[in-house]
Amino acid sequence: MNLVVRADASSAIGSGHVMRCHALAQGWRDSVNGDVTFVSAGLADWFLRRLGDDGISVISLDADPGGAEDAEFTLATAERLGASWIVADGYAFGDAYQRAIKAGPARLLFVDDYGHCTAYPADVVLNQNLHANDDMYRPHASGRLLLGPRYVLLRREFRGTGWPPQKTAEIGTRVLVTMGGGDPEDVTAKVVNSLSDVRVDGLEAVVAVGPSNPHDAALRTKMEALPLRATLESGVENMVPLMQWADLAICAGGSTCWELAYMGIPSVVLALAENQRPIAKALAEAGAAEYLGWHSHLGPDTISKAVGRLASCPDRRAALSRRSRELVDGSGVDRVIEALLKREG
Repeated sequence: MNLVVRADASSAIGSGHVMRCHALAQGWRDSVNGDVTFVSAGLADWFLRRLGDDGISVISLDADPGGAEDAEFTLATAERLGASWIVADGYAFGDAYQRAIKAGPARLLFVDDYGHCTAYPADVVLNQNLHANDDMYRPHASGRLLLGPRYVLLRREFRGTGWPPQKTAEIGTRVLVTMGGGDPEDVTAKVVNSLSDVRVDGLEAVVAVGPSNPHDAALRTKMEALPLRATLESGVENMVPLMQWADLAICAGGSTCWELAYMGIPSVVLALAENQRPIAKALAEAGAAEYLGWHSHLGPDTISKAVGRLASCPDRRAALSRRSRELVDGSGVDRVIEALLKREG
């Protein structure tokens, strides 16, 4: 029972598509013992190494993402490898792409975030976000829908922790900053600048940037000038220790939100892309995060005040932590794989 995954990562689109598919691939190898092959357009060496360490193969694709040539190559690869399922995750993949994949013998799992297609002929549609609902897909989807954070795809390092949230500190002095795998507009720099004005004694920060972040050197220079202890971590392969260290986080509204939620880390969320707006808004409405809004509309002062308020309010941080843990229980990968195997039967 082999699996083919079609997903990309870059500084422009970030790493979320590949990283959550990596989580599914780990689970597939662990529970089904099948081979997993990624078909990807120009993955960086960091991703190739991470996937390779888990026994996952990568085949490079030289075609426009989401086009007819892409679909033809992916379909041919799946047939050659005898794949039972193809997983497609990315906003370049529309209804025409799904129909092309469905022309082959493999079943299709389509990973979506905000209902960007006009039709969903896939066998299974997965939207792990809190705002996902049937109205986004019916009557345009003919397959099974897996909707909501019950299906959040967490990598093995998270699913294996099972750690209870630490006791909430009276003052939150340890701040984790993570704006995703790409951050082409360098929103991280704005957040770093805001930390200078947070009125919390003993504040310290860890800034984690992805392997696709092009601003690494400039960020290091900015952080050296901060009036607080701050370190930059680039290309972190295991975020769990950093999240366990943190009293609170400042993050983008992407896949990292769900990792932080599972770990029970109270978060201040910014939207860096259009698809992140509904994610962040729904988390805030559920009482699981504080959402500040669209990144370009926010000044450093707005960010620093929000961080200062949250750092100084243990009851608020405890409530955010408790609610976020209620949303994400860490069994999403198992539930998705179970759904795929049921379709096989």
